[in-house]
Amino acid sequence: MEFINSQGYRAGFELRGAELRSFERPDGSQIMHDGNPKYWKRVSPVLFPIIGTVNGNTFRVDGKEYHQTQHGFARDMEFTIIDRGEDFIDFELKSDENTKEKYPFDFSLVISYKLTGPSLEIKWKVKNDSDRTMYYSIGGHPAFLCQGQTLKGYKIELEKAGKKLSKLNIHDFSDETQLVLDSFHEISLAGGRLELDEHTFDQGALIIEDYQADKATIIGPDENEILSLKFSTPVFGIWSPVGLNAPFVCIEPWYGRADRTAYVGELKDRDFEESLDALQDREYKYQIVLA
Repeated sequence: MEFINSQGYRAGFELRGAELRSFERPDGSQIMHDGNPKYWKRVSPVLFPIIGTVNGNTFRVDGKEYHQTQHGFARDMEFTIIDRGEDFIDFELKSDENTKEKYPFDFSLVISYKLTGPSLEIKWKVKNDSDRTMYYSIGGHPAFLCQGQTLKGYKIELEKAGKKLSKLNIHDFSDETQLVLDSFHEISLAGGRLELDEHTFDQGALIIEDYQADKATIIGPDENEILSLKFSTPVFGIWSPVGLNAPFVCIEPWYGRADRTAYVGELKDRDFEESLDALQDREYKYQIVLA
């Protein structure tokens, strides 16, 4: 594990996936899920170049088919540390012949973490090293620990531009196929809060599109704030494993999402797909702030 420190706070990372695996307060208390495979073996994978599932685990570029499993390959690859200091660390992944068998673009992906006391800033820099336009998705999947070992009593307070939301428009999702459906439903939020319990995720992840929120705060059963996630993404997901009443909840900032049912078009035409012109780069970021 590679660690960075600031003002008594500490965050730890693995080279595999450049994944955040630990975030501790000065008293040693942990806020990340521990990766127990009984529930979910991951902690905070970075999703690239695919978010979610492509229909039939197959996507197309210029008519040629490529096979890709859920959430892409970056989370399972070894990154290289390219810079580090006491309170920051930068990882890099570059395309090679193996990645090009799954994804036909030359790229570099730099994942950077900067710790300032209770605030951890996460940055992703995607560079297109190809001589043509590159299409991709990128997102986060951090899992935050519920100290009570159950979701019951926890809430997520959602805001946009400093105002609490009164409702969420949810894109319906099939946990069986891992694809989004053609329907939506609306849920009301009392005081801006989504109340969690063992049935919240019975139908799978909650998929929220079109920049509906830019801040999500986890509140414990004792009404104390635990942490906030700050982001500005077109889509975000809220998830915990179906039927397990797992002791964590994920809040996931996404640039992209899973395919619609029966989608068989080109990668470039997927909903919310990102693109970069040849030899261009783009930076994305979000922030975890402990209360």
